[in-house]
Amino acid sequence: MADPLLFCLCHVRLFHGWIMEEPQAIDFLSTLIPFTVVVFIIAIGVILLTQQFRKNLLKQQLEQEGLKAGYQRDLLQASIRVQENERKRFAQDLHDELGAALSISRMQLKQLEATADKNDGADLESLKNIRETIENALSATRRISHELVPVQLANLGWSKAVESLLDKARDAGKWEVDFDCSSAIEKEDWQVKIGLYRMCAELINNSLKHANADSVQLHLQVNEDYITCIYKDNGVGLGDSGIVKGVGLRSLEGRVMALNGSIAFQKEPNPGFKAEVCIPRKG
Repeated sequence: MADPLLFCLCHVRLFHGWIMEEPQAIDFLSTLIPFTVVVFIIAIGVILLTQQFRKNLLKQQLEQEGLKAGYQRDLLQASIRVQENERKRFAQDLHDELGAALSISRMQLKQLEATADKNDGADLESLKNIRETIENALSATRRISHELVPVQLANLGWSKAVESLLDKARDAGKWEVDFDCSSAIEKEDWQVKIGLYRMCAELINNSLKHANADSVQLHLQVNEDYITCIYKDNGVGLGDSGIVKGVGLRSLEGRVMALNGSIAFQKEPNPGFKAEVCIPRKG
């Protein structure tokens, strides 16, 4: 009889111990769960703060890059403005001073020719040769002056000025020319028109010197947001090594950058070259 009693007493004690430990377990769980929730919230917060910090850092980097690019563009625009002003000043001096001096010299030689001894043919021939030399120098002076500051661009408009460039190139290179231009370009700012004019002049010059082309296309379109200029020739093209950028093409890229635009050079499927310039319009 002692053993069953002992057995019962042991079980009663175990049950009593379990009853006593259960509140402690419940207290531990009630403490652990809020702590775990707090740790989880803190971890999420750290992750979110890290992501926000990275976003802010990236934003600052992009802003700095934008400011840097904007500064470079402003510097390039100022450089081009100074360059165009110097071209204008030099062309004016060339026309007014050297051109005037050559014109006066030509007139004086004509007078000497008129009063020269008709019997002295050698002197008269020498005067004529000198006059022809001066006339050639005067023509070169006018040509250089007009190239420095395109008079036709100011007087006749962008389309006529570029058409004149193409006509001269056609006469020099025996080209077939396909030229199409939106009349809306005439309403754009002078900086945009002179920039696009210089770009077209460089592309035409590049085709004349290097492309060995006999056909050229130049199309300029103006829509609500952009000015697009597409230039093509059927010359030797870029070749397998791609485009080799000399001073002229680098200058062209600089002018595009100054106008906040973009330029893409492409190799045509057939032998040929294509350049596409895109300039955003000012609102």
